Amino acid sequence: MSVRSKLENIWYHYKSYIIVSIFLIGTVVFALHSCVTKSEFDIKVYYMAGSTSLYTEQLSWVEEAVGAACGDVNGDGQVKVSVTGLRVGKYADTATVAQYMTAVQAGEVMIFFGDEGGIQYLHNNNYLQPLNEFTSHADGNGYAWKVNGSAFSEKTAGFEMFSDMDLYISLRVFDDTWAASFETGQQAYDVACSFLRTVIGMESDYDQRSYYLSESSAPTDARSAWVRAALASVCSDRNGDGTVRSDLTPLDLSKSSTYDKYLKAVSSENRYLIFGDEKAIATLSSEKVLVSLSEYSDALDPTGCGWRVNGSDFASSVAGFDAFGEDKLYVALRALGENPSEQQRAMYENAQGILMKLMSVGKTEE
Repeated sequence: MSVRSKLENIWYHYKSYIIVSIFLIGTVVFALHSCVTKSEFDIKVYYMAGSTSLYTEQLSWVEEAVGAACGDVNGDGQVKVSVTGLRVGKYADTATVAQYMTAVQAGEVMIFFGDEGGIQYLHNNNYLQPLNEFTSHADGNGYAWKVNGSAFSEKTAGFEMFSDMDLYISLRVFDDTWAASFETGQQAYDVACSFLRTVIGMESDYDQRSYYLSESSAPTDARSAWVRAALASVCSDRNGDGTVRSDLTPLDLSKSSTYDKYLKAVSSENRYLIFGDEKAIATLSSEKVLVSLSEYSDALDPTGCGWRVNGSDFASSVAGFDAFGEDKLYVALRALGENPSEQQRAMYENAQGILMKLMSVGKTEE
């Protein structure tokens, strides 16, 4: 049998295996090439959707937020972020997942955003490394950092689209990848670590982070401005950076379209000092979100969880309180919850101290 006949015979019997092998080799070579050549992107990110839907708007938010935090890493004068959305789990396209996960195996992608199901998929496949060197407040057995309620989530507009889900960030374990053998791979990993430190470190930018909730009507700019000024007047330099920075997020609970999302956010995020109108404070009290303030003051709303600002020396200490008119404003303290981390406990105690400080400015005039 001639050589040509032998090759034709091999092709006839093993054609499918040969095609698959060529495809796999090509994929591996492409992934390896990506690891050892300079990328046009400053950072590459995967968005893993395992238990929720995947929308273009979510990918756009991740791209903008990551770009703002990452910056121009490769020095080409532009900030370029590659964001790839991938469905995994029950509704995944197996072939597509296999194709894109090659890049993960190679170490081409180091940063992952995702819902609980997506991050769990990565963890189950042993792709993630613990985040204990970055934060003491990590979820998912220490492998995921929750974006909701963080300072990072508020740096880019539009995070409300994630209010009905928990969004996490995780880091690819580096040592078992092809990328670890190359300088460019080490650089990509260093960029990922630097990004994580930046976004997690944003928490320390503020000495106090609070909510201003209005359920009777939308919070006006004048009222929000007064609460910001009032909060700044009683905050101290908790983080020791030489500047007093307080952060306030107004939320409109009067809208039925966002009521449940915002209420869930207030109940779960690491903000413990809450300003609100009478209806909003009553709602949070009925949801068992707040602690009783009866040991601090008699000037409380009917639920006993909100200290009434109206008529107090504190109200008159900051100009502009007349923006509230006849409406009542209260300050409340969100409950700490079970099994709090050291960071959460410190934030709660700081909020408690600020509340006692503003109450001590003067008692409510009856």
